[in-house]
Amino acid sequence: MNSVVKRAAVAAAGITALGLSIPGTASAAGPSVSAGAESGAIVVDFDLSAAEVDRGVSCVTYVLEPGNIDTAEPSGRIDNQPAGSSFSVRNTSTSSGVYVKEGAPDFKAARAVTDGTYKVFWGCQDASGARWENIYAADGRPFTGGITVTVGDNPS
Repeated sequence: MNSVVKRAAVAAAGITALGLSIPGTASAAGPSVSAGAESGAIVVDFDLSAAEVDRGVSCVTYVLEPGNIDTAEPSGRIDNQPAGSSFSVRNTSTSSGVYVKEGAPDFKAARAVTDGTYKVFWGCQDASGARWENIYAADGRPFTGGITVTVGDNPS
């Protein structure tokens, strides 16, 4: 679990399903992505109007609690969105995942989004295989940055 290489190699089943398992392959002409809170949900908005997308795109989203995440399952997914479109993925639960706590794996099941602060990650791939994501850091580690979203008035 302590190996950065292992983390990158096993990083998220949803990413692998979209072919995003190789860090550093994102293209600069991808979607514009933002995330915000709604009551009981985190909504991830994708705008493809300026993106160079070939025949549509599929995207996965991850809503994670703070911590050191090793692997995660997507909390949302949307497929076959046309080039030039805008769309949203509404996440009402967190991603299940394996966190690293005191050097040991700590599995957390998906749970409802409640008041608190979360990190949002996303990955997209178009029909020709072009990929965009915010999952991997420059050093190849997954789930280290993300978009911070606070739900409710009493973040935890």
